[in-house]
Amino acid sequence: MTKYILIGLCLSCVGCAPYINAANKNMVTVYVPTTNYESEALAMADKHCERYGLSAKLRKPRSSSSVGSLYDYNCVK
Repeated sequence: MTKYILIGLCLSCVGCAPYINAANKNMVTVYVPTTNYESEALAMADKHCERYGLSAKLRKPRSSSSVGSLYDYNCVK
């Protein structure tokens, strides 16, 4: 029983973290579920762009909704 509770807690926390929604060499879009994780969005975008020897620059934050926000970054030199 304890095992199932632990698995449920782990799965519920996964939905709270930001993640890369779409990406290629020139841009990356990061989904941020709450404002608590906004600072992590740039770090995730930078990590993606570093694969191509570039760094992330915020292009525009999209409109926020009750379920989160999308942040668009360009990969630049």
